[in-house]
Amino acid sequence: MRQVSVAVGDSRYELMHDDGAISTRRSSVVRGISLKSEELGLDEWIDSLAAQMVAEAGRSERGRLALEKLVSVDPKAEREVS
Repeated sequence: MRQVSVAVGDSRYELMHDDGAISTRRSSVVRGISLKSEELGLDEWIDSLAAQMVAEAGRSERGRLALEKLVSVDPKAEREVS
């Protein structure tokens, strides 16, 4: 099994891959304790994580620039791959 865990604000997002099956979960975390955990569909998980990352990045210029670098795609690089 492989797992990715991302902490953003008061939430923790987990994506697990086990023998071809993908499952996702979002947990509310307060002082290191998970108070609420829910399974989400992959699309909902991605949308929720992205929205929360944008909100967090909006709180600081440095965070915004880091997020922009993470999600930006160089159009020139795309042409070279095609």
